Amino acid sequence: MHILRLPLEHIKIVVEATIPNGPKFSYDLLNKRNLRSCGISREGIKEVETVFAVPGYLYEELGVAGLHHPLVGSACSILVTWDGRRLSIDDIWYFDENIERNHFNGRPHWNHERRFVEHTSKGDRLIDRTKQVEGHTIPASPYIDLSLDPGPEGTKVKQRVFSP
Repeated sequence: MHILRLPLEHIKIVVEATIPNGPKFSYDLLNKRNLRSCGISREGIKEVETVFAVPGYLYEELGVAGLHHPLVGSACSILVTWDGRRLSIDDIWYFDENIERNHFNGRPHWNHERRFVEHTSKGDRLIDRTKQVEGHTIPASPYIDLSLDPGPEGTKVKQRVFSP
């Protein structure tokens, strides 16, 4: 596990998603907007840890992703503040088969959402959720590549996940 410590002024935690012959989406999890959604600033962060949970296949998770809207995985930044709070900024990726054909012109597609979570001894508390991030709906393709830089070991990690 690689934990980033001071100084954090110029550190970026970058999540990227690319599809073949399509756009590339790139996000800095530590941007001002995301930190504001967590109720903190860069100065309030003591350390940062990254988590990359992209196993390389689509999967279901109870209460999060189902049969026709499976998970691709997530790329997260866990923040520890000077006053001991633990927060995370979680980028979560799905494949939406769109079986009801009620959006995105009825076509299957990739989805992206961001969650802001506080982790306490009493459990996790969702602070906010941003469903309409820049690349919320990405056209279906044979696969999607997700990466996180730096990853849990301090270097960029990348994983390809194929659509059904």
